[in-house]
Amino acid sequence: MKCSPLSHIKGLRPDIRQQIQETGVLDTTKLTLDDVIDVYPGTDSDFDWPNIVFAKNMCTARQQRQTIVWANDHIFRTDMTPTKVINKGRAAAGQTRFDIAHEAKKNHLTQPYPVVVGRFLMVPTDKPQKGGHHSWINGHLIDEINSFGVKGKVKVQLKNGMEMIVCDTKDRLWTHINEARGLFKAQSRRQDFADNQHHNDKQFDYVMASEEVMAERLAYHAGVAQGLLRKVGMILPDEEVEELVRQVLDGDTRKYRYEDERHMAE
Repeated sequence: MKCSPLSHIKGLRPDIRQQIQETGVLDTTKLTLDDVIDVYPGTDSDFDWPNIVFAKNMCTARQQRQTIVWANDHIFRTDMTPTKVINKGRAAAGQTRFDIAHEAKKNHLTQPYPVVVGRFLMVPTDKPQKGGHHSWINGHLIDEINSFGVKGKVKVQLKNGMEMIVCDTKDRLWTHINEARGLFKAQSRRQDFADNQHHNDKQFDYVMASEEVMAERLAYHAGVAQGLLRKVGMILPDEEVEELVRQVLDGDTRKYRYEDERHMAE
């Protein structure tokens, strides 16, 4: 009998575990709620967020909150939607929805957007045919993606040697993963800059900021300012908002009055 690294996974019915051990593949496209024994009740559960491998959308028109989560060596059901599972992981790391929208706009990401916070690099997969939610896969863990003759499905090879089947196409999934990994690299560069300002003795040091870092900071603050203006019904061109933010950051206290009707939202 073929020994599979998937055979040690807990939370599944014995016959499903036996099937996985024999094939060496976890076919998530055929996984049902009845196949999963372990249940995390309620919507307040906290998981090992960076080690979530897959969150499978099980929502239907009749059942709006169901997800199968694979984290580490454990597969379980939860009464949260996959969207809520991913949003809780994002929020637990201090990332906001605005952060995602800002990064997506700056990096021209393809919708639906990934959620990237360090090793929590979750990429949407599976078309939202059930309940309007996507499934999500951890892009950090993927080594290879291969078509295998079944339309709309791909076989994913994980870096730990495990294999799984998901609903997607090779090109689409790689596009989202590569974009998410690019975003992770950008986050890493910002973190490196912050780390370089603090030596091991935790003393603050002087480090020249790159033009890229400074431009990104300005764009982030301008995005927040633009969001606030729109909340109160004002519309200003992005370049005007960025210039005003630049002046504020530079300590310019001059006041402007924007009372022209063209600046008011309809």
